[in-house]
Amino acid sequence: MPEEEGLRKKREKVVGFVKDLFKKEEKKEIISQDEGKEEINLQEKRTEFVNVLKRNKKNLIYLGLIIIIILGVYIRTLNIDNLKDQTTNDYTPISLDDPFVFFRYAQYINEHGSLMKNDTLRYYPLGYEIYSGEFLSYFIAYLYSFLHIFDSSATLAYADVIYPVITFAVGLIFFFLLVSRLFNKKVALLASLFLIIIPAYLHRTMAGFSDHEALGMVFFFMALYLYVAAWQSKKKKKNAILLGISSGIATALMGLAWGGGVNFIYIMIGGFILLEVFLGKLKRMDYFIYLSWFLSLYLTIGPLFYGDAYLGNSFLLKTFNGGIMIIALGISTIYFFLIDLDIFKIKDKIEKKIPGSIFSLIVFIIIGLLFVFLTIGPFFIYEQGLSIYQDLTHPWGKDRWQLTVAEQHQPYFTDWLGQMSGSWAFILLFLIGSVYLFYQTIKPIGKRKIELTVLYILFILAFIFSRYSQDSTFNGENNISKLLYVGSLIIFVLVIAISYIYIFYKKKEIYDKISLIDQKYTFIFIWFLLMVVAARGAIRLLFIFAPITCILAGYFIMELFSVIPRLLKDRIYKIMAYVLLVFILISPFSFAKGIIFKFYDDSENQAESAGTGNTPQWQQAGQWIRENTPEDSVFAHWWDYGYFVQTSGKRTTITDPGNEIGWWNYCMGRNVLTGQNQTESLQFLKAHDANYLLIVYDDIGKFTAFSSIGSDKDYDRYSWMVNFEMDSTQTQETRNETIYFYRGGWVFDEDFIYQDVIYPAKQAGIGGIFLPVQNIKAVQGNETVDLIKINQPTAAIIYNGKRTDVPIENVFFNDNFIKFDKPGLKSVFRIMPSISGNQQNNLGSGIYVSERIARTMFANLYLFNKKNPDYDTSAFELVYDDSNSMPLLTYNGRQIGPLRIWKISYNGFTISEKMKEDYIGTRHLNEEATII
Repeated sequence: MPEEEGLRKKREKVVGFVKDLFKKEEKKEIISQDEGKEEINLQEKRTEFVNVLKRNKKNLIYLGLIIIIILGVYIRTLNIDNLKDQTTNDYTPISLDDPFVFFRYAQYINEHGSLMKNDTLRYYPLGYEIYSGEFLSYFIAYLYSFLHIFDSSATLAYADVIYPVITFAVGLIFFFLLVSRLFNKKVALLASLFLIIIPAYLHRTMAGFSDHEALGMVFFFMALYLYVAAWQSKKKKKNAILLGISSGIATALMGLAWGGGVNFIYIMIGGFILLEVFLGKLKRMDYFIYLSWFLSLYLTIGPLFYGDAYLGNSFLLKTFNGGIMIIALGISTIYFFLIDLDIFKIKDKIEKKIPGSIFSLIVFIIIGLLFVFLTIGPFFIYEQGLSIYQDLTHPWGKDRWQLTVAEQHQPYFTDWLGQMSGSWAFILLFLIGSVYLFYQTIKPIGKRKIELTVLYILFILAFIFSRYSQDSTFNGENNISKLLYVGSLIIFVLVIAISYIYIFYKKKEIYDKISLIDQKYTFIFIWFLLMVVAARGAIRLLFIFAPITCILAGYFIMELFSVIPRLLKDRIYKIMAYVLLVFILISPFSFAKGIIFKFYDDSENQAESAGTGNTPQWQQAGQWIRENTPEDSVFAHWWDYGYFVQTSGKRTTITDPGNEIGWWNYCMGRNVLTGQNQTESLQFLKAHDANYLLIVYDDIGKFTAFSSIGSDKDYDRYSWMVNFEMDSTQTQETRNETIYFYRGGWVFDEDFIYQDVIYPAKQAGIGGIFLPVQNIKAVQGNETVDLIKINQPTAAIIYNGKRTDVPIENVFFNDNFIKFDKPGLKSVFRIMPSISGNQQNNLGSGIYVSERIARTMFANLYLFNKKNPDYDTSAFELVYDDSNSMPLLTYNGRQIGPLRIWKISYNGFTISEKMKEDYIGTRHLNEEATII
């Protein structure tokens, strides 16, 4: 049956199709099951990996710290190949200052086992009594002995230059531990990363900068870490006391390593205890921890230091830093006995009327005033108040000497910016971090926290930006700046104090919440405020300001990472916020480089290019001194070069960077370098039996410093020199002459009268110099040569918007002192070559030497090469001069010049015994001349 057969075949096809369909579905199901198993396996592996990370979280943190330390060490050793002395083929420190004397002391310790008691190479003929043991020199000497065990080729010089890097690494460990205690390990890790790459913290921890700071910071972080660990161990009383004692010992060791830096710990811990008392938060164990810290510090430092300059009774009673410590001890002791122990059972009665902290303060003031009036005198209070004001406005510059030291200069906010790679993002992070920290500090009190936070924002902005830049309205010097600076601090403290009193009487429920304020926040807040004052006070202190900025920036960034999920619910916004934050940190793009990349690049470049101040010019001079002068020679020079002559030249000096005898600095500035005649210079030099006088081109720039220090109370010798550069576009051709124009700016150092017109000092000035030159032919031997004839120059004087051209009476050119007849400015235009790229111009630049400078020993010896016929320099014989390799000229906009040494011949010149006693005495005979 054909139809049935056809239906059967169709049925079989349909059945076959259905079977095939089910088979495919079964295969799909099997494949799907296999894929699901793979997904489950992947999920399990991911979960297992995450669990491994969680289980090893601490290890990963420490691995990150190790990597950070290695990176920090790598950056700080990039310059080590630049630190070689060509004459000794050994390493040499970066700076000619303190690192040189510490290295010399380490050499002596290595050779003799201990340090000499009197250093006869310093301050001849008195020498220098080494009263503090020079802890750093012993550290370097022992570090060398340790390194030599593992590497017999290691030299003492190598140990000296590598020491800052080693102590930096150790200090970073304590920094990490400290921040971990205050916050957590994530914040500590990020803060540590910032610290190793921030340029502000680089230079003084880099290979070769073998000064106090690198070692001092180890004990700084150690002391703070132990102190914080002490209060966090209150439940274990014995541990807390032992940690307090250990912190005191670490503080004492910092005093040994860095006597100036230890003051910051004094103020930080003393200020922290005062704040704890003021807030009524001082617990019994807090008092015992502070007491154990204070006593261990006091008892440890006594045997380590001779005299009481560092922590004796005089220091505690008569200095601001010591005063903070003793006031904190006094008030906390009164609070402990009268309020905490309540030995007289008056606590309840007192605290019904007045906070216990205020009562303790009042009792301390009464006792303190009685003590001061009976033992020191009533003027002590006024003197201390004046000292505090000076500490705030000029913390490292209260006399002429301090103001002439570059590292003591008060920085502007723009200097902060420069030390932080110009990163506004980083500055905003730590500033906002400080605001957020302040908010978190006062958050427990509930009400008024917004108002107080706004007050803090206004205060910190006014305090910091009151010294924005030299050319701004807020330059830190005018009355507006000072009012903003000091006024903002006073207002902030007063408002906080008044608010405290108000809530005590009117808002008891808020007052009771003060005890909930976290100690770590108040500690960090005190730290930050102190460092802001320090960083605003001296440019060198931007170094110690860097750690707290890194902590606050790291803290705020980690807070943002935790806050973003709470603030932003939308997933897209969260991702965008995270991306933006990561971009700010690690953007590699040159147009918007992230903080980490920017810091790293700047620090790496700075480290790679960092050489030594002991340049080949100084190295060769040192070798010449060692090999060509008698061992008992005495050298005179400006104080900056003393350690170099002592260490590299191995000769005795009169002055050095220790500046122990300010009177001698004054005499070097006044009698010798700005001496008005040879006799005046020889008087001081003879009193000290000086054999040689050294002057280098750096002294041209330093003339302002030593003329200020060497002036009388009216600044009679104070002056300055500036370069004038030829502007070839203004050259004029006349029939017989070519008139070159030199562009520059110089302000009169004293009044000048010309044609009955007075041009007053510091108001009138010179805006340019015109130099007429003729090309002439002259016969030399059998040849006719082309020569340059210099004609009388004129100076364009600018006063009250008017220009007056006045002749300059003298020119020094090509080792000739040229005098002109036409009267005018009795100054000298010292013409120098200039080199720009590969082009040299023998008339390319010049130094304007005013009449005040032209009559000094410095000018006539160094600038005029003894060629001024009106100035006798016959007692000085030039014995060393590297002018052939380092002539005085302008090289690509930078001045370079020779180092010269003169042998002094007295030829029967004598002085009286009274004059000798005066000049080698240590008492300043003209104190008025030190006043700013």
